[in-house]
Amino acid sequence: MAAWIKAKTFDKERQAIVTKGGSAWRLHRNLTTDNIRFNITYGYQPSVIGKVNVNDGQWHHVVGIYDGTRLCLYVDGRLDNSVEVSKSIGTNDKPVYIGGHSEQAERCWNGLIDDVRIYDYALSQNEVAALL
Repeated sequence: MAAWIKAKTFDKERQAIVTKGGSAWRLHRNLTTDNIRFNITYGYQPSVIGKVNVNDGQWHHVVGIYDGTRLCLYVDGRLDNSVEVSKSIGTNDKPVYIGGHSEQAERCWNGLIDDVRIYDYALSQNEVAALL
């Protein structure tokens, strides 16, 4: 999945960018830090945690990718972090929320989100760069 984000402020834990609830996949603020986390199932693992500060009032392009063996997080077209994973993507019957969370209403995004894209395949590095 991919989205352009601009944080007004990080004022809540785990602020949602694009989620399918806490029991499936989600792209969101990493706990109370200034970076992004991408999860593919219930709980904190497996997940990939970014290192780039996106709480700076600027627009950032964020992309979470899972290819079946690796979780990758891109920020502004560059690989921010990746981890090896051998788990299935979590599913549930919850709707997809942009800027919100169907199971945790208090996790609303405080800022702007634009051009959200959800793919049914893992993007290549070149495809991520072409989204900018």
